[in-house]
Amino acid sequence: MSGASASRPRRMGKMNQNGDKPKKLTALEVENRGRRSWIRLLKTQYLLRPGIITWTITAVTAFLLVLIISSPWVEVVEAVYLPPQREGDPVIAIRDLKIPNDLEVPDAEGTAKKQNEAVAAVRPIYDWDPAVPEKLKKKVAAFFAGFRELYPPLDSLPGGDSAPILVPSVFLPEKEQELIRQFQEDVSPKDLETLKRSSFSPEIEQAIISLVELPYKGKDVYIVPSRELLLKEKEKGITARRITAGPGDAGRDITNFDAILDLEGARNELVRKAGDRLLTFGPDEKELILKLASGLLEPNLTFNKNKSEEAKDEAVAAVKPLYYKFKKGEVIVRRGDRLTAETIKKIDAIISAQEGENSASLRNLGYFILIIGVLSTLINFAKRNIRKFRLDPKDLVFLATVLLLSLGLMKGLNFVARAAQANFINAPEGLNFYYLVPLAGAVMLVRMVLNSEIALIFSVTLSIFGGLAADNSLLFGAYTLVGGVVAADEVRQCRQRSTILRAGLILGLVNVLLIMLVSMIKNQFLNFDNLVPLSNSLFLNCLFGLFGGITAAIVVTGLVPLAEYLFAYATDIKLLELLNQDNELLKELSMHSPGTHQHALMVSNLAENAAKAIGANPLLARVCAMYHDIGKMNKPLYFAENQWDGTNIHERLSPSMSTLIIHNHVKEGVELAQKHKLPRVVADAIRQHHGTSLLAYFYTKAKEQNDTGVPIDEIDFRYPGPRPQTRETAIIMLADVVESAARSVRDPNAAKLQGMVQKLINRFFIDGQLDECDLTLKNLHEIARSFNTTLGAIYHQRPEYQQAAIKGGQARKKAENDADKLKDRGEAKNQDQPEKTEDDGENYLKRLGM
Repeated sequence: MSGASASRPRRMGKMNQNGDKPKKLTALEVENRGRRSWIRLLKTQYLLRPGIITWTITAVTAFLLVLIISSPWVEVVEAVYLPPQREGDPVIAIRDLKIPNDLEVPDAEGTAKKQNEAVAAVRPIYDWDPAVPEKLKKKVAAFFAGFRELYPPLDSLPGGDSAPILVPSVFLPEKEQELIRQFQEDVSPKDLETLKRSSFSPEIEQAIISLVELPYKGKDVYIVPSRELLLKEKEKGITARRITAGPGDAGRDITNFDAILDLEGARNELVRKAGDRLLTFGPDEKELILKLASGLLEPNLTFNKNKSEEAKDEAVAAVKPLYYKFKKGEVIVRRGDRLTAETIKKIDAIISAQEGENSASLRNLGYFILIIGVLSTLINFAKRNIRKFRLDPKDLVFLATVLLLSLGLMKGLNFVARAAQANFINAPEGLNFYYLVPLAGAVMLVRMVLNSEIALIFSVTLSIFGGLAADNSLLFGAYTLVGGVVAADEVRQCRQRSTILRAGLILGLVNVLLIMLVSMIKNQFLNFDNLVPLSNSLFLNCLFGLFGGITAAIVVTGLVPLAEYLFAYATDIKLLELLNQDNELLKELSMHSPGTHQHALMVSNLAENAAKAIGANPLLARVCAMYHDIGKMNKPLYFAENQWDGTNIHERLSPSMSTLIIHNHVKEGVELAQKHKLPRVVADAIRQHHGTSLLAYFYTKAKEQNDTGVPIDEIDFRYPGPRPQTRETAIIMLADVVESAARSVRDPNAAKLQGMVQKLINRFFIDGQLDECDLTLKNLHEIARSFNTTLGAIYHQRPEYQQAAIKGGQARKKAENDADKLKDRGEAKNQDQPEKTEDDGENYLKRLGM
């Protein structure tokens, strides 16, 4: 209930006089809400799903980095030559073509030629069926057996019950045609009548079978449908594959075609050998036997198109692709050269390879996995081992944005520069346009808005990916790392815009030195015989590096206010603006809580000097100290520094209620900081400047007044925390309590102040309030020494002035002057009128309150 009462004045402050409608927001509040709503939304989602948000930002960053590093405009692929206007005109190169990296370009034409040669060498595959004669014999036997069932000989028919059932005559024609179709030969009605007269004699059957076997007798006898197709393959031969071959039988190669017959030759051979075998048959029967035997012949060696095509495909697949191999820096053609057909073929292959290489999905996948691994490794290591490395989702978005914009600018500028060099500028060899890009400015910007630890990790990340983007150059990565660290160090305490320009100039000079070192490593520095640069590009590269450093300063100068506005960051320049006493919060503090304002001024002096003593950030300490008690503005009279008339409201309140009100000034201070969009470091200092310390006075008072028998819980009288996380916040905690305690010291002198400071610091140290910051025991001694010096300057002893003697002397001198004046004028003084002395006038002024 007390908490609700404490917050009610703030809610009522946003109501109009009727109390029924919210007060209209000011233009500043509307702007602040709209400008940073995405930050609040992102932080809310991060608190709910920290892992998902972090990995989402990392994955999106990695994906965009892959697009930048291996995008289609990474390599400049311009035309090297133009087609001739007329046939027969020479082809002239319009630019130099230099290989940027070791390159293997497929020789499509040469590979195709090898493949055609391999196909031409493949022998056609034929299927060899040695079982053809046996199939023909079975075919003849089935034909005669079928007709004998239709027309059995009369002398062979048994009598009695065993007589066969004859086919009705009405079905005989149909059965005859069915047998002829199965026989698959041309059997004319005349031939059928001849066979019927012989009752389908077994002698005729055996004669046909013996004649059919004649052409197939002998070793390796092959019959093909036609020798014309076969003779086309006479030079390389053919491969005869047995149809019934086992797994290990690859067939036999045939190169001699003399013994191979076609069907026509086989029939002629059959007729020639049949003369002596048909003497016992009549003319009609002899003619029938020769006709049927000749028609039955089939080729036992047939072309297998499918297997032949498979063999050709295997031969093509076995051919290894041919490549043109080029070394990095190799010049294929120079501008103005005449191009031969072979050179044009190479140029086309190189350009096609560059265009195809840029869309290699496998390489992009490798880049993506590598980038994810680098980012996650560096971030996890820094979080676990570097205390000051703390990243909000807003910080991740900021770092990702700076990284992507920097590398995108580098690739885009390099693209434009290479295009200009290729088409318009006759630039020397070894010119590196990457030196123009102010990559170190990104590290400088990160250092100004965050801290040195994050800037160092960011510099390592930028150097790795910068080296990848710069044609996988390790030297350029080292160049970026050193330049970034130097630039970040130069702006570690940037309180003026000129500091950025100075850092840019120093960065440019460091870049020049690094470029010279790179040239030494590449043996492109100087010819020491005549002190002439071995590379004509050395001077231009040094100019690029100097220009890049100065450009980095100019760009950062323009981007710092934008980063402060979009991401609510606080640079040293922003902190100096917050120290302006015309700031809205400070003016309200001085008007509504003048005692708290003076207390804040004293604490800021103590904190600033102590921060200087231990090497912390004195400006940050001073700013945070000025705002650490802004939460007291809502209830100023509840705090001792604002109780001018000596009335202590807490005497009428219970200890628990007083504790609640005093604790609430931290919460209200944080809310005011967020409302007025103070930097996060200031809000954190407000939240942490009391840590989890104990309100000992009210805790002791509560125990004295406790008559319930229930023990008082100390936790209820401690601030909610957290404890100070930084050295600056810890200094503010100590300065706050030291300044308050110093006011209560009677007749302060050096010994009393030193003892008080030592006692308070020891109390907070023993209470564990300094456990989560980076202060060491040496730092605490230096802070105590600084506090003593500052307090001694404030509460130094002054000599007592002899007021009575001075006043008496002045009165006598005035009386003597008055007497002289009266004597000169000849006037007598009225003794009855009381004389008005100087003391009376002074008392009169005191009564007026002056």
